[in-house]
Amino acid sequence: MLFMIVFLIVIVGIISVILNYIRSKKFPQDTVICLTGGLGTGKTLIAVDRAIKEYRKRLFMWRLGIYNKRKGFKVVKRAEMPKLYSNIPILLKRPVYISKKVIPYREYFSEVLTYEHILLLDRIPEYSVVLIDEVGQVADQYQYDNPFIMQNLQKFIRYFRHFIDGRLILTDQSSSNIVVAIRRRINKIYNLHDFRRNWFFFYKVKVQELFITEDIMATSEQNIHKEYEYFYGVLPLKWLRFLDITRLWTYKKYDSRCYSIMYDDVKQKLNERQHEDYKTDYVIDIPNNNEMRKEFKAKGFIPADKMQEYIKQYLSSK
Repeated sequence: MLFMIVFLIVIVGIISVILNYIRSKKFPQDTVICLTGGLGTGKTLIAVDRAIKEYRKRLFMWRLGIYNKRKGFKVVKRAEMPKLYSNIPILLKRPVYISKKVIPYREYFSEVLTYEHILLLDRIPEYSVVLIDEVGQVADQYQYDNPFIMQNLQKFIRYFRHFIDGRLILTDQSSSNIVVAIRRRINKIYNLHDFRRNWFFFYKVKVQELFITEDIMATSEQNIHKEYEYFYGVLPLKWLRFLDITRLWTYKKYDSRCYSIMYDDVKQKLNERQHEDYKTDYVIDIPNNNEMRKEFKAKGFIPADKMQEYIKQYLSSK
């Protein structure tokens, strides 16, 4: 009896997974793709997975010689090998495990995407894949007067297909964080929400298409008149990695908390205040003065040492 129940659950699960996959929204083939969504909505997971697939597809086509320049049947120029450039580390080669021991071999990660690449100061091989995670941190909405952003970076994205003919994948928590000159070049944005597991080993996240035309953001009509579309994919449980001895499908492609080391510089201080009752008159007060605001408005950024000086001024004025 128990066996029959388990068997029926497995059959129902398999059918459900197949139907979810068939009905899911297929990833777009646009040259520039932007994924947005709040914390934990899977935008980086999907972006990394798509970037790796695109890179492997292009690498396979390069090995077949499809990208070579030809004159008739003669190869005039062999194309340079396409690469995957990213501002976050992405593991491109699976570590191989035997009896829980790693076989020593050269692992390699994605190429580091630098400001020279996106400002057209350093060359990216043709047909390469470029991933910029949290692009709003690179070109935020206050960078509209930065010539490097308005001239170089805008040119890089405007002519990306002409220059590289590759794939550019962007992510951010909100498209409003991205400077408007770059946002206009994206055209279509895929906003993610309601990320959740499905049948233990898969994920399902709702997706809403947003179109940007002439500074107006519009929602796709198909999302207004019917149920949200969704992306569907594999999301193995970390604690089940011991079942996959060779790590063929549970290997770690990227660290979802890759920026955590930046928090190491934040020192922990003794909290002088303690909650002692349901009532409180304590309100968090952020340091603020006109001089600091004027400097930030003029420069767009204030160094950490100068911020410390403003904090000292704030404390001395209390």
